This record gives sequence, C-alpha cells and structure tokens, in this order.
Amino acid sequence: MLTPYSSEVNANDDANITLNKDFVNVMQKVVPYLFENRDKRVSMRQLSDLTGKEPGPLYDLLSANLYKSPRQIALVLRLQQAADLLLNTSMEVEDVAGQCNFVSPNFFIASFYHHYRMTPADYRNSNP
Repeated sequence: MLTPYSSEVNANDDANITLNKDFVNVMQKVVPYLFENRDKRVSMRQLSDLTGKEPGPLYDLLSANLYKSPRQIALVLRLQQAADLLLNTSMEVEDVAGQCNFVSPNFFIASFYHHYRMTPADYRNSNP
C-alpha cells in the first residue's frame, strides 16, 4: 500500500515525474514476469522476447528510466491506473483510491491533482 511520508504529503514531488510510456508498458510486462521467476536466472534475451524489444534498445530504455526512485515509479504507475479506472469505469473516486492502494482518498486526490493538474472528477469529466 502506498503510504505518504510527511514530506510527500506536503510537497508531493513524486507525482511530478514523467515516465516514458514505452518504459511503463515494458515494466508492466517485466515486473510480473520477474516476480513469477524470482527463483530463476532471467536473461536480457528472455526479457527481450517478453517485451518484443531488441536487447540493446531494451537495456537503454531500462537504464534511462530506472534511476528514478521506486516510490516515484510506483506512485506514477498507480496514478496512471487510477486515470484508466476513472475513464473506463463508473467507480467512485474513493473506490478508485482504494483499488489503487492509496492510504486515503484525500492523499489520492492530492497526488492526482499534483500529477494531472486537475481533480479526479474533473479528469473524468474532461475525457468523455
């Protein structure tokens, strides 16, 4: 569960990072695969086959984006998941916050606002 550090609640700088969409798509495939195969050796060729990217460009993509903190990446991925839920479901904002493992609806709304520069409700209404 994402729980806010006191500095995050005040500054919320983690929501201001930008992730390459290609990186996000790759990570959504790689992370579950690595978790399922955590007791095995995994090669770049296997990850390349999994993602449909050649090993060199895959390595470059990962190394260019992995310098960001895991908390930043997790927050942005959860905000993107929330944005998708807002557009594709009729779930209440509080339920979206819970589904995306935010500690509270207020923390979710503040994080969403800092990242997208609009409230979750406004985001839903502006993207029919």
